[in-house]
Amino acid sequence: MRIVEILIEYASHTLDRPFSYLYDGNKKLGPGFRVLVNFNRRPLVGYVLSIKETTLTQDELEEQSGYRLEDIEDVIDEAPLLNQDLFDLAKRVSQYYLAPFISVLQAMLPPSLSPRKSSLRAPKIAYEQYLTINRYSEIDLTDKQIEILRLVKKEGQILKKEVGSPSVVEKLLNRELIKIVKVEKRRLSIPDYKEQKPPLLTEDQKKVIDEFNGSGDSVFLLQGVTGSGKTEVYLTLCEKELEKGKSVLFLVPEISLTPMMMEYFIRRFRHQVAILHSELTPAEKYDEYRKIACGEAKVVIGARSAIFAPLENIGLIILDEEHVESYKQDSIPFYHAREVAIMRGEMHSAKVLLGSATPSLESRARAKNGVYHLLRLDRRINEQKLPATKIINLADYH
Repeated sequence: MRIVEILIEYASHTLDRPFSYLYDGNKKLGPGFRVLVNFNRRPLVGYVLSIKETTLTQDELEEQSGYRLEDIEDVIDEAPLLNQDLFDLAKRVSQYYLAPFISVLQAMLPPSLSPRKSSLRAPKIAYEQYLTINRYSEIDLTDKQIEILRLVKKEGQILKKEVGSPSVVEKLLNRELIKIVKVEKRRLSIPDYKEQKPPLLTEDQKKVIDEFNGSGDSVFLLQGVTGSGKTEVYLTLCEKELEKGKSVLFLVPEISLTPMMMEYFIRRFRHQVAILHSELTPAEKYDEYRKIACGEAKVVIGARSAIFAPLENIGLIILDEEHVESYKQDSIPFYHAREVAIMRGEMHSAKVLLGSATPSLESRARAKNGVYHLLRLDRRINEQKLPATKIINLADYH
C-alpha cells in the first residue's frame, strides 16, 4: 500500500495543497505522473507530488488520520511529465508570485499536456515505420525480392512507405528476412542548413567573453550597441558550455524569434537545437518537448514560456533583448522570465546573461549597484557608424 500526495488540476488558492490518496496497483507510478482520482464526486486529473510506502491497512490509516481515504482510479501516463527540477522551480515561482501551484505547472507544459486540457489518455506519439534486415538470405527469392532485400541491406534502414511494392515487402516480412522498426517521428521540419564555421571575433568580443568566463559572478548584463556582435558572443559562450557537457537555454522575445536567429543556431549546433514558440502546432510543441526531455536537444531557443523547458544540467541561460515587455506574463500565473531565469540559474549553478542595446531600468540599476556584472560592447563591427537620430515632436506630424 502506498500513500500518494496529489495536486488536483484546479487553479484555486483554496485547493492549492496536496491531497492524500491510496494506490495498491501494479502500474509504474512516481512524482510527475498524472492520475485519475475521484474528487468531491467528480473525476479529475491530478499530479503526483510524492509517494510513501506504508504497512498500515486502509482502515488503520483512516483511523489515524481522522478522514476517509480514497483510491487512485487510474494512472494515465507511462512516464513522468515533469522532472524534480521543474517541480522545485514551479514551487519557487508559485511562492514568489503568489500563484496557484497548478497554474505554474500549466504554464510549464505544452498545450497537449496541460492540465487545463487534460484527457484520460496520454498524448499520442507519432511513429514512422522503417525496414531493416533481420537475417540475410537470397535463397528462393524473386528478382524483385532480392532487389528490395539488397536495398534495405545497403541503407541499413529505410522508410517502409518509400520502398513501394507492398506485396513484395509483405512476403519478405513473412519470411522474417526483414523486420519493421518504429521510429518516433518529429512533426516539426527544421531546415537542413549547411554547417557554418564561426567568424573571427573582434577584440571587443574577445574581451567580453574572457571577462564573462573568468568571473565568478552568476548574473551578467551585456549592454551592446546595435551591430556590435552580441549574437556571436552568445554563440561562442553556448559552444563553450556544450563542450563542457552542459545544456543552454536561449530566450528571445517572440517578435525577435526570426528564421535568421534560428538559422544562426542551427548552422552552429545542428541537431542539438530544439525550438519552442507560439507558432508551433500542439503536436510540434509536444515533439519538441519530448526531444528536450529525453536529452536529445542540448540547446533550446524559445520565447517567454521556454524558460520552463525540461532541460537538465543547464550551464547557461541567455535572455536577448532583455528589456522587452513580452518577457512578463500578464495573466495567471504572473511571472517575469528574467526573474525565473535567475531562479533557475541558481538551482543549476548556471550563469545568466541578459543582453540588450537598451537595458531595462531595473537591470541597469542592478548592474550599477553591483548586483549584476556589467559587460559592454560600445563599438559596432568594423567601426560602422550608428544611424543618425534626432528627437522630434509628434504633435508636428498630426
